[in-house]
Amino acid sequence: RNTEIVGIKASSLMIKPKRLSEELSNKRSTSTEELYKKFRDLTLYDQYTLLSDLLQFFAQSAYIDQIQILTLCPESWGRLKVAKFLDATDTQARNAIELRVTKGILARPEYCRGNQLIEVDTVNQVIDYYSLDSVSRASPNKRDTLLIRFGDAKDKIRVAVRFLTCTVGDAYEKFRQDYPGFEIRRSKFHSLRPKYVKKTSHLACVSRSCKKCDDILGSRVARTGDSWGTEQRNCHGDPFFRPP
Repeated sequence: RNTEIVGIKASSLMIKPKRLSEELSNKRSTSTEELYKKFRDLTLYDQYTLLSDLLQFFAQSAYIDQIQILTLCPESWGRLKVAKFLDATDTQARNAIELRVTKGILARPEYCRGNQLIEVDTVNQVIDYYSLDSVSRASPNKRDTLLIRFGDAKDKIRVAVRFLTCTVGDAYEKFRQDYPGFEIRRSKFHSLRPKYVKKTSHLACVSRSCKKCDDILGSRVARTGDSWGTEQRNCHGDPFFRPP
């Protein structure tokens, strides 16, 4: 029944030499003394448990949250020691030290990878924009569908496949004109294209005044003998009649 008392006294004996060395080197501060008074009744096992849980919490945290945790390291620790103790990267340790000096402990970085995080409203607006009839059209084949999981939903929803009526670059320029209040880069706009919105396999004008159109039609007739019926239309929606 005296095992716990003996353990506390043994832990105190192991801590006192370290405190004495700090006093001799004048490295002990007022905050350190207050912290010692608060945790002097803790055993070494309890202290190791706290540190072990902190290391586990750090390993399971997100990238930016890890930098915020690193600001708790002592001011005397350099970049290499901070990175080694918590198994962090040199970049994280460097950013944490800069944050601790400029903003104090537990300061949260705004961003650390060069690009600011895009707003959620902008992401939703871009995704909805791809589904507009002026940007894409639904596939005429009713069986042309995909199972898509939206957000954190557990079940997938069957969505009809759509095809872009223009290039992604043209859609991006039109989006900037229609929604000037949303800031987004071209590459991000491309990456936000939903899986069920596909690029058109071939975009070509079939206008009679288009030289490329004549070449395409000529090669088709020579290959298949198909003279193309009157149902074919050009990019302006006008019916195309192939001369005899």
